[in-house]
Amino acid sequence: MNAAHFTGEVRAEIVQRFTVLDSSSSIPAMFEPFVDTTARSLAPFLSRWIAPPVVAERLAEELASSFALRSDPAWCAEVAETMASHGRPDSEYSLRQLDLGWHGQVIAGIHFLGLDPAKPFVAIYGQSEDLSGPGLQSAVDRLLDHFGPFQPGSVRLFVPGVESLDGFPPGTRPDQRLLVGHLAELCSLPRPPRFGDIELRAMSDRGYERYLAACEQLFVDTPVMREMLEIEPRDGLSSCQACFEGWLTESVEPGRRGDDEQSWAGLIAARHDAAMGMTGHCMIEELLARSVRGQGLGPAFQRHLIERIEPHGDGLLWGTIDARNHPSRKTAARVGRLDIGGWIFIPRQ
Repeated sequence: MNAAHFTGEVRAEIVQRFTVLDSSSSIPAMFEPFVDTTARSLAPFLSRWIAPPVVAERLAEELASSFALRSDPAWCAEVAETMASHGRPDSEYSLRQLDLGWHGQVIAGIHFLGLDPAKPFVAIYGQSEDLSGPGLQSAVDRLLDHFGPFQPGSVRLFVPGVESLDGFPPGTRPDQRLLVGHLAELCSLPRPPRFGDIELRAMSDRGYERYLAACEQLFVDTPVMREMLEIEPRDGLSSCQACFEGWLTESVEPGRRGDDEQSWAGLIAARHDAAMGMTGHCMIEELLARSVRGQGLGPAFQRHLIERIEPHGDGLLWGTIDARNHPSRKTAARVGRLDIGGWIFIPRQ
């Protein structure tokens, strides 16, 4: 969910659609009841960098942005066409405000894992009450019933801080973890070992071909990675404010030529973004070549990126990592990024 500021026309359209709430309110105020719980839970992690009221306001704007997009008739029609096998009307793909009784209210919508029509789930975008307590399973079952025509298998929920699944319903599984750091703080830490063994260069014309080949090789070597990682499109990488190829230095490859393919070490990229109440850079890719994997170059590669990025917004760098991807999570931790929470999938019992 990207933060956005709205023109009068879009603002009026959202107010008209969100008729249950007071239409005289500002857009952020309309959505505040659905983000207060998350904002309070994130405060212990983000308050060192961002004032809690600012986080809450941004979360409300992010939710308003998502609501505007995912209740737009043209967007819903496009999704319905893509998921035509479900045979559901366009309107059912819109975000909805749902009353869960004593569990409060949520804003939720139908999603599809990897855009696969066979893998529907319900995503919670905002909730008026903390759902992580004893009543969570009841709330999950009601949501799955509401979206029953799609036959979703689980509900996706963000839980700040907590990684342990103790106390959550049986069958709950982790999804993505969110790891964050402030560029100034990250740069103040000692450089990791092997920092001098790698250098960054702007992505070349052949960079994307190298990247695709490295992705496919990784999927062959470790098939489960195909479930954890998505290949970034060429235009997605080209739009990044920071996108570099990594090359081994002469200290590792004496006498090498500057374009020697054997010295190619991988690709790393980040772009300006706003999410979860933060502004700064979102790290969208760090992929090491097969020839250098497992040699301790990951933290050095990421530290080079950190030192090359021009601070933006709050000066934060964050990214999501599949909870099962322990090597990438360790790399992020070694450069100083903090795990502040993650998403989980809760199934029906």
